[in-house]
Amino acid sequence: MDKSNIICVTNQKGGVGKTTTAHSIISALTLRNHKVLAIDMDPQCNLSVALGYDDAHSGLLELMGGKPFTNCVQATKSGCHLICSNILLSAADIEFCRSDRQNILISALRPITGYDFVVIDTPPHMGVLILNAYTASGTLIVPIVADKYSLIGLQQLHSTYMEVKHQYNPTLEIGGLLLNKFSSRNIVSRQIKSNINAFASSIGTRLYHTTIRNSIATVEAQLLGQSVIEYSPKSTTAVDYLAFVDELLEV
Repeated sequence: MDKSNIICVTNQKGGVGKTTTAHSIISALTLRNHKVLAIDMDPQCNLSVALGYDDAHSGLLELMGGKPFTNCVQATKSGCHLICSNILLSAADIEFCRSDRQNILISALRPITGYDFVVIDTPPHMGVLILNAYTASGTLIVPIVADKYSLIGLQQLHSTYMEVKHQYNPTLEIGGLLLNKFSSRNIVSRQIKSNINAFASSIGTRLYHTTIRNSIATVEAQLLGQSVIEYSPKSTTAVDYLAFVDELLEV
């Protein structure tokens, strides 16, 4: 599998809409007839639940434990394929403690063919799962919200990114920062957006032109186990995510 087509949605700060972003990217790419593999690396299993997974099926835990990929992947009602998560991944730092533990995922994915994109949803804390996700990926997409803690979280993420890039994955890039749950009417939010844009430039990346507005459709879609694009394609959030994926594919 070509690393350049592996997208990792990540932020070490919680509550930024990471899983919603991953799910929306997967949905938009699938609607454009791309074959997509979703990988849920968060032990909370939110992406797996959103995609309607079979929790009795082998998934990431078994894949990283050496089980063949074909036994760990499942089809979903949304049209993508999924490597599901498991609450037992919470103990991954203890379970996977070998010397080359950062290479477990990329070694499992390397022989895989037939997918246009792989989209990885990550946990909000640093550990062996994040280390594997970053080592396997070509591009990081960083959802953020316009609040006073965002820049602190971005600094932490950038430190982790630089460490992985230097030690394990020299081709890894931060594709950009995606401003989520954004209201352009809020003066403070606009100021924080400006600060985030300046920070993005200072670390050699960008703030995506597209921003994601919030809508009640997002919550309703989650309750029904759908992406907001599937549930309400004309809602503001869905329109924004579709525009974002267009921007993403232009690069």
